[in-house]
Amino acid sequence: MESLDNIPIVGGIIRWLRRDRPATYAPDRPSELALPSHRRFSRRPPASDGLDRPPAATDRRLEDIAREGQKAWVPVGQTVTVQGRELPGGMIYVGSRLRGISSHASIEPALINPNLAGTDPTPDHSGDLVDYWPSYSNLAPASRTAYLDWLAAGRPGGAHIGYVFLFFYGIERRVLFDAAYIDEARTEIPALIDEVQRLIDLYQGNSSFQGYAGNFLSFAPLIRGAVDVGDFTPPLTRRGWDFPVELKLALGAIVNASEPLPAPWALSWFRMHPDIQLRTAATRCADEFNELFRIRYQAQYGDGLTIRRNKTPLKLSYHPASASLRDTIKVDAGGLPDVCRLEAPVRRLQQVAGTVTEELD
Repeated sequence: MESLDNIPIVGGIIRWLRRDRPATYAPDRPSELALPSHRRFSRRPPASDGLDRPPAATDRRLEDIAREGQKAWVPVGQTVTVQGRELPGGMIYVGSRLRGISSHASIEPALINPNLAGTDPTPDHSGDLVDYWPSYSNLAPASRTAYLDWLAAGRPGGAHIGYVFLFFYGIERRVLFDAAYIDEARTEIPALIDEVQRLIDLYQGNSSFQGYAGNFLSFAPLIRGAVDVGDFTPPLTRRGWDFPVELKLALGAIVNASEPLPAPWALSWFRMHPDIQLRTAATRCADEFNELFRIRYQAQYGDGLTIRRNKTPLKLSYHPASASLRDTIKVDAGGLPDVCRLEAPVRRLQQVAGTVTEELD
């Protein structure tokens, strides 16, 4: 794949958590971080200014594909009619042709081709005919019918998860690829993020969708520009097996600035640790556990633990759900340390949690 590799989107200004403090972190390498550009979609060695520059032919190909996508895209809030059904809300690609971005997909999987049969009398609402990597062009007519029915109904809960992923593929492409070239796509990002969050809430029972969509929500704000760690909320709900991206960035910024670890972020680190299993008292009385953890942590460590900066650099990568974006997207974390790898601070957090759990018992 010749694109979507090594997007340096984390940088510019990552401010510390206290709003009255000046910026304490900024990467040394030059960057244009307001939005990803075509110069970041390449595997060529970095140029002298630190930015990746693909060959002109590659640049033109990607821009052509983005323009194709713009023609097929139904904007947020608009209604389109496909084979007699009104599909409200937009956020979909409709047309007879749209190339995929990677070599894994010659046709964009999310593209709804109105010329393909989609009015089967026995819709495949159960998704029995849907492949693991769904593509609208390869769906059976009964499956296309069920998918269009779901879109026409306003994308409610209860659908087969393959149809939810198929819709999600389009949003993923719009945010991660089209927005690098199309101004209109950038303005839609907040609404697209909101829609993904709505679907996450509706399909909480599916761990696969929770993982992919949750990871998307973590990365999407970074795509929009330089990030301010002060805008992050310490996550307390685990969506996948790994630490949330915002937690990795926040811990890296805190340690990089030689600041103490605040109680809310200490609690988030503990609760999001994939190797820690909470005891019964902590799960049944989650709110009480969280509050008492903060109290006991501050009583023991005051403003917070001061963690020495480790040498392991933070490496971020996004694993797309869509075959159109199948290859992993590497993200430049601006030289922040990978604090989540440290074990000694976690042992201290476990001691605090153990005390809290015994009190709750």
